Formats: sequence, C-alpha cells, structure tokens
Amino acid sequence: MTARELESKGFVVTGPLLGMDDIDNLAAALARVPKLGAGTRNMLAIDWCRDLAGQLMRHPAIAAALPADPVAVQCNYFK
Repeated sequence: MTARELESKGFVVTGPLLGMDDIDNLAAALARVPKLGAGTRNMLAIDWCRDLAGQLMRHPAIAAALPADPVAVQCNYFK
C-alpha cells in the first residue's frame, strides 16, 4: 500500500493484517464489551483496543501510507 494509491482511490485492499491468534484474542476481548445499545464509542481508552490500533498502524501493509507518527483518534464498535 502506498499513500499515493490510497489518496487516488480512497481505499486499498491488503492481504491479511492479523493472524488467527490475534483474531481469537480480539473476539475474546469484544465478547467482554458490555452490550448496551447499538455499539460502544471511545474504545481507545481500553488497553487492548489501543494496542490493536498501534499494531495495525505499524503493519508494513499500512505503515507506508501513514504519516511518520500516526495517532489513532477514535475507535467505535457497532454490534
């Protein structure tokens, strides 16, 4: 993925970004999120979500399209 490709198309399709262990851990973490209403906002306040955002931003398939010091600003979970 390149910044130019993302800018020109508005999206880029990548290969897998998470392994099966990561997905299993994510599913377990999401199962612990309280089920109130249609979803949950401000998930970056939760350690595992902030860690996941950092992991994704550092992934080689994404990092090349981001600025030098990217910052995750919002994470919402819709059920």
